[in-house]
Amino acid sequence: MKTLMGFTDDEVAELASAAEQAKINNEKLTVVFEDFAKKHGRAKGSVRNFYYEFIRMCSQDEELKNKYFKNLPAVSRPKAFDKDEEKFLIDKILNGKRQNKSVRRVISELSGGDEKLSLRYQNKYRNILKNDPELIDKTATEMGVALPAGPSGADVKVPDIIMKQLKTSINKLVDNISRSVRDENVELKRKADLLEQENRALTEILKRYNAESFSADRIVTQ
Repeated sequence: MKTLMGFTDDEVAELASAAEQAKINNEKLTVVFEDFAKKHGRAKGSVRNFYYEFIRMCSQDEELKNKYFKNLPAVSRPKAFDKDEEKFLIDKILNGKRQNKSVRRVISELSGGDEKLSLRYQNKYRNILKNDPELIDKTATEMGVALPAGPSGADVKVPDIIMKQLKTSINKLVDNISRSVRDENVELKRKADLLEQENRALTEILKRYNAESFSADRIVTQ
């Protein structure tokens, strides 16, 4: 059976029809994606991603568009956040922290239950947290909000597997250092033994030389 990005022709037609009907009834597409995913045993996210990619393809292919849609839905990209919107988002989240609210709860309240908008806020906050943590720290200072330990209020916890690998690496390093020091000590001891043997040999030679010199002096004197 022919498929389009892993979706059969019947599935594509069904999803397009359901989305078109939801548009007429002024219903949210998130419900359509969720119902379709449950019915066909797919992940909701994969259904959503396929739908928006399919809409993009239809906008560039008249034959494909006419096959599945009477009126192709208009899908616009969300407007990029400007600096004022970023500041607004951080203010809201930090105010929520002041009231002991989680970031997830603040974003849910801010988006009014709109899943798409909520996801947009979450992604933007994570982006700021990763790329511009100074903005969060600066805003928190201005607002007098005490952030938890860690950069920009994020609790830093090293995963157990990383900690285990770190401990193993440290142990190997210590073993290598110990082995190196041990080998170096053995070599130094060997050299010290050689020097001691040479000293003893030189001492014996000097003794014999002194003795012979003493005997020669006595003979000359006599």
